[in-house]
Amino acid sequence: MSPHRREHRAVVTGLGAVTPLALGAEQTWEAVRAGRSGIRALPDEFADHTVRIGGLVDDDQVDALVTHTERKRLSRSCLYGLLAAREAVTSAGLTPGEQWPVELDRFVILSATGYGPTEVLHDGTRTLDSRGHRAVSPYLSIFGATDAVSSYLSVEWGTRGANQGVSAACASGTVGLGEGLRLIRHGYADAVLVVGSENAVTPQDMASTANMRALASTFNDDPQRASRPFDRDRAGFVMAAGGAAILLESEESARARGADASTVLSGYG
Repeated sequence: MSPHRREHRAVVTGLGAVTPLALGAEQTWEAVRAGRSGIRALPDEFADHTVRIGGLVDDDQVDALVTHTERKRLSRSCLYGLLAAREAVTSAGLTPGEQWPVELDRFVILSATGYGPTEVLHDGTRTLDSRGHRAVSPYLSIFGATDAVSSYLSVEWGTRGANQGVSAACASGTVGLGEGLRLIRHGYADAVLVVGSENAVTPQDMASTANMRALASTFNDDPQRASRPFDRDRAGFVMAAGGAAILLESEESARARGADASTVLSGYG
């Protein structure tokens, strides 16, 4: 690194979450502290699957917070990401639709997802097979992509920094945060909103991942004991749906607008 190049510290100023435990980062954390589990038996459509447990979001609550158009066009994974992102910027003291004290040319949005909005692609394939090519939604190419959430939010909020998708399997969110850190550290952005979202609790994705033998398959009768990542008897992970968003800002940007910084993101490798 050049001796004349200045590095900027990245701090966390906003959080948002949509999880099987609750809608909201604070509510989710309260549930975690209380020792509650969001893992449950899955609906009847999974009755003949090897793995019949997972974490599902309360979609009735989600639907009450999004528009009819969003429900119609966007996948569930995208809706979870949108709500988490909106909570994150609100918790950071920013109000979408109003003048932001952050330069929009230097506001970046990153979508992080491993599976992506696969339910949109599944539905498009079924439509093609049953009704022909003219019935396939023109929105499939946009809202079925990895960067669907970042693209949607950049239009909604008028941000003019980069928006893109990041996909690295189970490490997608971590990679998104690391890339956000690099953008801020090296002066390419003042703020980076990293939005991770997933809804792979679908018959196709559950079947595929179970057949890979990556899922815990011996807790169908005791779902709340299935997620045990640090146990010597760990036998796979548990699939769950949800979204989370973290707003990173340069320390200078946060200080200039009087924002509270909860954490310093100091490294990534």
